Amino acid sequence: MRDFLQHPRAVAVGEMGLNYHQNISEAQRGAQIAVFHKQLLMAVELQKPMVIQCRDLGGSRAEIDCLAIMKSVVPRFHRIHRHCFGGSLHQMWSWKRCFPNTVFGFAGALLRHKCKFM
Repeated sequence: MRDFLQHPRAVAVGEMGLNYHQNISEAQRGAQIAVFHKQLLMAVELQKPMVIQCRDLGGSRAEIDCLAIMKSVVPRFHRIHRHCFGGSLHQMWSWKRCFPNTVFGFAGALLRHKCKFM
């Protein structure tokens, strides 16, 4: 992966993050966290922007874990794109406080009737 990311046309690292679905085991969660941590370190080392997605069906644990892991590894002003952000407005501002250079992408969920932002 490092060889690919060192190519001049590689402009960012990702999509990466945490995806906790209903039937995920603690072992699977731990494996995702370990890989995510390594990917973050590589992006920081190579000074590449990050494309991050955190998903959790039925809760916000992925969002909380993702932000906590990133705060331990990623410099505050690193460039981050939160891909398909579906969290709350409060979560969005938490990201912006921790990482001011974060931009947010929203998928079709933004158009749903009960969207958290409307």
